[in-house]
This record gives sequence, C-alpha cells and structure tokens, in this order.
Amino acid sequence: MSVKEIVPSEGPYHLRLKTWPSFEFHNPDIDGLVPVCRVESWQAFESLIGEEWGTLGIGDRVYRGHRRYEWQLEDTLTREFDGGAIPPEVSSKLLSRFKLAMRGRGVDLAGITDDENEVWAYGQHFGLATPLLDWTESPFVALFFAFAQEDDELEKQNGSRAVFSLNRGLIDKVIPNLFFEPALGENARLVNQAGLFTVTPTDDENFVSAVINAVIDSGAVDPDKAEDIARYIYKVHIPNTGRADCLSMLRRMNIHHANLFPDPSGASLYCNDWLRREVSDRKRAEIVRKQVASKPPLQPPVEHAPPEAIEGEPTTIEALLNQLIVPDDGIAPSTVSQWAERVAKTYEENSPIDWPVHVSTTKGMRIRMGRLLNALGFPPDRRNDAMDKIVGFYASEYIKKNNLKELVGGPRSGGDFFYAIKKGQAE
Repeated sequence: MSVKEIVPSEGPYHLRLKTWPSFEFHNPDIDGLVPVCRVESWQAFESLIGEEWGTLGIGDRVYRGHRRYEWQLEDTLTREFDGGAIPPEVSSKLLSRFKLAMRGRGVDLAGITDDENEVWAYGQHFGLATPLLDWTESPFVALFFAFAQEDDELEKQNGSRAVFSLNRGLIDKVIPNLFFEPALGENARLVNQAGLFTVTPTDDENFVSAVINAVIDSGAVDPDKAEDIARYIYKVHIPNTGRADCLSMLRRMNIHHANLFPDPSGASLYCNDWLRREVSDRKRAEIVRKQVASKPPLQPPVEHAPPEAIEGEPTTIEALLNQLIVPDDGIAPSTVSQWAERVAKTYEENSPIDWPVHVSTTKGMRIRMGRLLNALGFPPDRRNDAMDKIVGFYASEYIKKNNLKELVGGPRSGGDFFYAIKKGQAE
C-alpha cells in the first residue's frame, strides 16, 4: 500500500510539490504546462540523473538550468511578447535588419550563410533577441547555470533553482526541426558546454505549447497524466541552499566559468568568482579569530576527586557503584552517574519475568553486566566482584518489589549468583 505524500500549503513554493519521481501539473503561472517535481537537495539531483532513464525511459536528453524558480522556458524574443507567440513578420524583419546592420562590422552574414538559424545563433552570441533557447547535453552544466549566479537582494525571495529536462530522442520524432547545432565558428562556448539550441516556432505557439501539443497530437501520451508528459519534458525544483558546496563539487568536475566560456569574458567571470570566494573566506577567518580572541584563556582541567565511600546498604545503583570504586581509581562523580545510567538501562532491557529464579537467566544477567563493565572501563581486578554485587542488588530489588520470599541465596561455586524463591509473604 503506497503512502500518499503530504505537502504543506504554505512556505516556499517548491515544498508544495511532489518529490521525484512523482510529477504533477501544479501552477501554470510558475511552471507553465510542464510537469514538475522537486528534490530535497542539489545532492539529490545527482541521484535523480542516475535514475532518470530507469524511471522515464531511454532517450538522448538535454537540460537547461534557471536561477529563479518561476522563470519559464521563454527565449529572449518570446519575452518581448510576454511569453506569447512570436509574430512571423516581426521575426522576419528583425532578422533582415540584423543582417543589414552587420555590414561593415566584421562578418557579412548575408554572404556566408542562407541558414536563418545560423544567423540567429550568431546574433544571440552578441546579445540579439532571438527565438533560440540554449540547452546542454550535460545535466551538471545545467546545474551550474542554475546555481552560478548569486541572487539579487532586491528581488523577491527565491526558494528554489530549477533544471528542465527535454528528451531529444523522442521529440525529434514529432518535431524534426526543433533542435539546431550551429556550424559557424563564433560558438566555441557551445562546444565546451556540450550545447545546442532549440528554435521556438513562430506565429501561434510558444516553445512549451509547441512541444506538448505535438506530443499529444502524436497519440503517444495521455495529456492528463503528468508522468506521461514527463517522458518528453519536465522541470525539477532544487532547494536554493548549499550553493557554495554545489559549485565546489562542480569545479572538481571541471565545470566552471573558465572552462564553459573559452574567451576573455569567461576568464573574467572565473577570476571574479575566485575573488568573491577569497574575500568570503577571509571574512569568515577574521570572525573566527575575533571570537577566539574574545574568549577567556582555557583553565587547566580540575582534578575530580572520587566520591567518598558510602556506608550502609546502597539504595540506588549509583550508590552501589560509589561503594565499588576506590580513590586510586580516579573516577569522577559525573562518570559514576553516567555508568549508573548505562547499568540501569542494560538491566531494564534484559530482565525477563522471575529472572532471579533460574540459573540460566541469572547467569545471563551476570554476563551482560560483565560485558558492560568491561566496555565502561571498570577496574578489571574488581570486575567479577562488581558483577556479583550488581546482580545481587537487582535480585534483591526484584524480590522486594514483587513481594517474594528468599529461601536460599548467596554466591555459588563458579561465580554464579542464584536465588531459589517462591511466591509468598515475606516473614
């Protein structure tokens, strides 16, 4: 019987989502039409990637990381139309204007290529608004782009980062021209990032609706089942915590600005990131130094004198232990208290009904107490005597508590402590 996952109705958005590998259509204003789930941490994202094929089926997947949880899959040109469809006449005019504007600026795009997507890709490299979305074949490169940039303190709270996963192998069959890999040499970044583009269709659809509608039209999925759509596209929310540790792990995988951006800007970003970490480490070190300096010097440890011997019959196990140790043992009172708690717990967990009546259970109690005294470090030369007295103490307590009459008692040969008792009123 499966246990239904309980999600809170308040707090950060991602905590209201189902946990991988369960999917749902949750909030279209945040996730659009994309099936969504969450993981518990960025470390759990690593586990998700390892389970992805087994859970959702095979396919050549590509990934895209987003810094903020509510950012949807919108290219820069689509954003100009508030996430709606790109008017084809606007797209065509923008591309023509860019080709004309590039004349005399180093590259004659009109003369070297007739492929509109090549022109879009070249323009995007230099900041042109385009219908292209960047993807990577590496889920960890996508994770890097999700966590690389710090949040702006002036923005609203950002509870999670996000990574989108797209099954290129399956989607190629329903939208043949969706993916594009440029051939012009100005996209060295794509090589290092294992990157490629998707081309958002113009006119009546945005990227997500184009993908999902095509998948539904193919008849391969139930449109109401998020798990079915997730085989083609899904979004996972990752808690916005542990950013420094995540990036440190990725650096060990050689995923960082200097490697992903093989140009002067990448070198600058890499060095600026190092500078921020260096300054942060120095600030933490200074805080620790001040905290240490403000603390009073450590005093030499005070010798704990052993407790004085207690006369008479002990009424507690701690009192008995205090009788069993001597000053030369150098055992502190606090240690004796801890020992007493351990002995009492061992007795409570290993005392069957009428245990003092039977030789076997009495012997078993003695063995357990002996092992415990050995683990506690009780002086070995008096350990056997201590075992007998502890067992005797508990046996006497058991007799009194249960109103039993002692007939025969005392240490027997071989060290066994045995009571032959019968039920009745004490005389």
